[in-house]
Amino acid sequence: MPLFGRRHVEVAQPKPAEEHTGPLAEYTALRAEVLFATEMMWKGTVFQVTSAGAVFGFSLSSAGRLPLLLIVPFSSYILCTRTIFYRRLIHNAKVYIHRELDGRVPGGLRFEEWRHQRSRKRQLLRPVYENPLVLMFPGISALSLGTVAVWFLRTPPKWHAAEVGGTVAWSIGAVLTLLSVALLWTAHRQIVAER
Repeated sequence: MPLFGRRHVEVAQPKPAEEHTGPLAEYTALRAEVLFATEMMWKGTVFQVTSAGAVFGFSLSSAGRLPLLLIVPFSSYILCTRTIFYRRLIHNAKVYIHRELDGRVPGGLRFEEWRHQRSRKRQLLRPVYENPLVLMFPGISALSLGTVAVWFLRTPPKWHAAEVGGTVAWSIGAVLTLLSVALLWTAHRQIVAER
């Protein structure tokens, strides 16, 4: 029946199958972001191991090259911050999927519930696979700083500027190593608190 000279048009109600297509598309996009972040994290891990190994190998080939090990704490800190960024991104996506998207899909996504149940079974082994980050970033930095410190104490530089420059670079490397430990600890505590 016309209403004020126009035909009355009824708006079609969404079908039940269409109600959850938005959350499923959002889930798919988030999973793609998680996969990208995981890939970038692994690329950073490979770069850290490769670069630290190359610098150690080159530096240890001659006693005069040992100060080059002071590069390691700087690169380790940069890669540590990137790794923490990507871990946090992955964790935030996981929390969003569980808290926001799971309830908007009929029957739920249940992926995070399944992962949570699986992670409870591996609770005993959790430190084994989470703590390599401590060895990979601050651990390698501390090893390089220790090697350089022993070298500086055994063979002092012949001129004062090298001694001062080496001490400053070593001190900055030590601060960056401690910052890496603090960042890893803080990130770990935040993730554990939100589980």
